[in-house]
Parts: sequence; C-alpha cells; structure tokens
Amino acid sequence: TSFSVLMTRNDSFIPEFDKQFLDYVSIAGISISMLCLMGTLIALLRFKHIRRLTETIVHVNFSLALLLAYGTFLIFIDMTAYKTACITGAVLMHYFFLSALCWMSCEALLLWATCRAPLTNSNH
Repeated sequence: TSFSVLMTRNDSFIPEFDKQFLDYVSIAGISISMLCLMGTLIALLRFKHIRRLTETIVHVNFSLALLLAYGTFLIFIDMTAYKTACITGAVLMHYFFLSALCWMSCEALLLWATCRAPLTNSNH
C-alpha cells in the first residue's frame, strides 16, 4: 500500500501475497472509517437543536474533510502509473488532510476555551 511504501527500504523485498494483503487491509480499514464518518455526519446533522452549535459545525467540517481525504485516497490508490492522475490525487489528498488538520486545530481551541471558561469565571 502507499503507507507501507513509505516505511520500506529500497533494497527490501515484499512478497506479492503480502502486498495484496496489505492492500486489502488498507482498503477495508479506510472503508470502515468512512462508514463511521458518514454515521457521525448523519447523527450530527439529524438533530436540529444541535445543528447550529459552533462545536457541531466544527465536527461536521472535520468529519467531511476526513471523509473526502479518505475517498480521494481510495479513488486514486491504483492510479500511480498515470502522472496526471497521480499528481491530482496527491494535491487533493494534501488539501483535504491539511483542511482536516485545520479543523482539528479549531476543535482543540474550542476544547481549550471550554475548559478554561470555568477557571476564569471563578470568584477566587
């Protein structure tokens, strides 16, 4: 898989069976993750009373960015032989993962503000 290529040395040999097994494990894991992200999106968007909360908006955008990044990976995973498709897939994955990182940072800031608020409002 693309992830295992990053961790192997150039002179190492991976048997064909292991390559296929790693491909299947990667596709299965990302597919399960995508199903869970879709479930998260459905759950967050289903309830009107939480839909407009800032936390919910950030969660939805974070989940959507990850879902698009994983979908891009699955679409372009076998297109490395085509230069244009490979570059397009790489650019899209970089964009979506960078977007997910930014939304994750927003979630961290919201969590920090939520945890800090009771400490700054105390009467000490």
